Amino acid sequence: MQSILLKSISKKKRKEDKLYSIIIKMILRAKVHIIRMRKVPFIDSTGLHNLSVMCEQSEEQGIQVVLSGGGQL
Repeated sequence: MQSILLKSISKKKRKEDKLYSIIIKMILRAKVHIIRMRKVPFIDSTGLHNLSVMCEQSEEQGIQVVLSGGGQL
């Protein structure tokens, strides 16, 4: 009985690992990153710098960045 349970757990773990690796591959192949800003009331200079660096790195990799739901100006 115990070996059947271990095999079942092992099989489930393999499926989860496979799903995880598929999700990671999909993220790495993403062509667009959508940054939801709806709940961001303001950005300080450090946040703006990091956002800028992320946008530049994404552009170098051919990934488009879309900022969505920004606050009022």
